[in-house]
Amino acid sequence: MSQAAPSAGSARRTLLVGAGFFALSYLAAELGYAIQLHPSQVVLVWPPSGIMLGALLLVDRHDWRAALTGAFLANVPADLAHSGTFALAVTGGLVNTVEHYVAGLAVLRVSGRTQVRMTSLREVNALIFGAAIGANAVTAMFGAIVLASYYPTSFLQGWLTWWTGDGLAMMTLTPAILIAADWWERRRQVSWRRVAEHTAFAAAAALLVVLTLASKEGLSQVAGHDGRTFFVVPLLVAAGLRLGPSGAAVATLTVTISAVAYAVTGDFAVVASVGAWHAELLDVYTFIAVSAVSALIPAAAIADRARTERALRQVEERFRLIADNTAEAFLLAEVPSGRPVYVSPSWSTIWGRPLAEGYDAANIVAAIRPDDMPRVRLGAQATMGGEPADVQFRIARPDGTERWLRARSFPARDDDGHVTHLVALIEDATQLRDAERRFTQAQKLDAVGRLAGGVAHDFNNLLTTISAEAQLLEEAAVPAPHDASVAAIRHAVESGAALTRQLLTFSRREPAAPQPIELNATVQDLTRMLTRLLGRAVGLDVRLADAPAWIRADRTQVEQVLLNLVVNARDAMPTGGFVQVVVELVAAPPAMDHEEGRMNGDAPMGWAGVSVRDTGTGMPEAVVAHAFEPFFTTKPMGRGTGLGLSTCMQIVVEAGGRIGITSKPGVGTTVRALFPLMEPPESGAPRANS
Repeated sequence: MSQAAPSAGSARRTLLVGAGFFALSYLAAELGYAIQLHPSQVVLVWPPSGIMLGALLLVDRHDWRAALTGAFLANVPADLAHSGTFALAVTGGLVNTVEHYVAGLAVLRVSGRTQVRMTSLREVNALIFGAAIGANAVTAMFGAIVLASYYPTSFLQGWLTWWTGDGLAMMTLTPAILIAADWWERRRQVSWRRVAEHTAFAAAAALLVVLTLASKEGLSQVAGHDGRTFFVVPLLVAAGLRLGPSGAAVATLTVTISAVAYAVTGDFAVVASVGAWHAELLDVYTFIAVSAVSALIPAAAIADRARTERALRQVEERFRLIADNTAEAFLLAEVPSGRPVYVSPSWSTIWGRPLAEGYDAANIVAAIRPDDMPRVRLGAQATMGGEPADVQFRIARPDGTERWLRARSFPARDDDGHVTHLVALIEDATQLRDAERRFTQAQKLDAVGRLAGGVAHDFNNLLTTISAEAQLLEEAAVPAPHDASVAAIRHAVESGAALTRQLLTFSRREPAAPQPIELNATVQDLTRMLTRLLGRAVGLDVRLADAPAWIRADRTQVEQVLLNLVVNARDAMPTGGFVQVVVELVAAPPAMDHEEGRMNGDAPMGWAGVSVRDTGTGMPEAVVAHAFEPFFTTKPMGRGTGLGLSTCMQIVVEAGGRIGITSKPGVGTTVRALFPLMEPPESGAPRANS
C-alpha cells in the first residue's frame, strides 16, 4: 500500500497537467485563428507559441512530457477545425510541439536556471536570443516545409512567416505570463500603487498606438514610412526603467495587442496567399520586435544593476555590522604605501586614541614598542609579499598603560594576482597573556608545593631522629653545663616541626573536613547559583532522590565537584541546550564509558550519586579516555586549564567514591559521581546541611 499511493498521485498529477495543457493549447490556437488577417490568413503574432512557452517554463521538467502531449493532442483538432486537412493538422501539431520543447530547453540552458521569471537580463537574453531567434529559427524550418507542402509558397517565405509570427509571440506573450506568475508568488509584496503604475503605462502605450494608427491610412504605412509610430518606444523604455521587467512586459504586450487589433479590424493590405510576404509585412514585424526588445533588455539590465547594487549594500552593511561590533580591530591598508583605507571602531578602544588617528599610519607605528618593531616590520613585509603573518607586539597607550596585541594579516589580491591591500585583524591579547602567566605561575607553585611536601616529609624524619636523641640526652642526666645545649636542640626541633607542618599544609592546600552531608539538600541549596551560572540559553532540570542520600564528605568540595561539572556542561553547549542534575540512590554502580576510583569498592548500603547530563557536542572515545587527566582539555586556548575533571576525580576518590563519564558526539555527555551511602546521623550529631 505504501508504494501504490505515490504511483497513484503521480498518475493523477500527470493527467491534470496533460488536461490543463490540452485546454490551454486549444484556446490559444483558437485565439490565433481568430486574429488572422483575411483573406491572406497571415497571423502577425501566433499566440500558442508565446502562451505555451510561458506555461511550459512554469511547470517542473518532470511534467514536460505530459504537458507537451496535451498540447499536441489539442493542436490537432484545432487545426482540423480550420485547415480541414488531417495530415496538415498532425504535422503542424508535431512541429509546434517540437518548437515548444526546443524553445523551453533553450531558455533553461542559456539562462542557466531551473526557474525563469524574466526578472534578469540573462533570462531576457535567453528568451529573445536563445528561444525566439535561435531555437525558433531551427524549428521554423520544419514549419516552412509543412507550409510549402500544402500551400503555394516558397520555403523562404514560409520560414519567414513561421519564424517571425512565433518569435514575436515568444517575445511579447511569454514575459507577461512569467512575470504574472512572479507577481502571484509575491502577491503579498505587490502594492496597489505598483499595480496602478503598470496600468497607467499600459493605458498610455495603448492610447499612443491607437492615436498614431488612426491618423494614417493603414498599419503598414505607419510602421514602414512614418517615424512617428516609434514615438511609443521611449514610453516603453520609461516603463521598463521605472517598473523594471514587469513594466516593460506589460507595456510591450499592450502595444502588441493594440497593433494586432488594428491590423485585424483596420485596412491592412496584405497579399492573398499564406506565406507570401513583402516589405509592408516586414515593417509591422519590425515595429513589434523593436518595441519588445527596446523595452525588455534595458529594463532587465537596469534591474540587474539595481539588484547588484542592493546586494553590495547588504554585504557592506553586514561587513560594517560585524566590524563595528567585534572586539578585534579590522584594518585595511594599501600596498605598498601602507596607507589605511578602513579602520574599524575597535581600533580606538585598543589603541586608546580617536578613530580618526587610525587613518594615519604614523600614529599606528608610533605606539608600537621599539623592541617589537622588527617583528612587526617582518610580518608586514611577508604579507605584502603574499604570505600571511601572525605577530605579537606591545603598544603604549596615551594613558601610560601597555597592551599586548596579536595581529593576523593576510594579502588581498586583484584579478591579476597582484597584492593590492594588506588586511589585518588585531586583537588585544593582554588578558590572555596575563592568564597564561598566572597559569604558568600556578604550575610553578604546584611544583613547588609538591617539592615542599616531599622535602617536608624527609626533613620531618630527620627532626624525629634529632628529637629522640635530645630526649635520650635529657634522660641520661647530662652535666649541668650541657643542659642549655639540650634545651636549644629541643627548641630547634620544635621550630623545625612547625615549619614542616606549614610546608605540608601548603603542599596539601586546605585539608578536607569530611562530615555527614545530605546530597539532596546540598544540590537543592545550589540550584539558584547553578541557574545563574548557566544563563538564559541553557535550561536546568534538577531531580532529587526520593529518599535521603547521606554521605560522608567535605560539603565545600562536593559543591566544587557539582559546579565544575555544570560549568563543563555549559561550555559544551555554546548555542544553548539543556542540563539535567540528578541525585540518585543505586545498589550497584552503573557501567560508564570511563571510570576512576574504587572500581571494586565496597559499599554495603549502596551508593548515593549525583549525575550531570548535557545535550552538548559530546566527545569521541579517544577524548573520553583522557578526560580525567590533569591539564587535559578540549576547550580553546584561554578557556580552560584542564584541571576541572581531575580535581573532581581527586575529591570523589578521597571521599571513598568513584566517578565515571559517558559521552557520544552529537548526543551529549553524562558525568556521574558516586559516594558510599552511610547511616543517617543521630539527631544530636553535627550535620553539614543543618
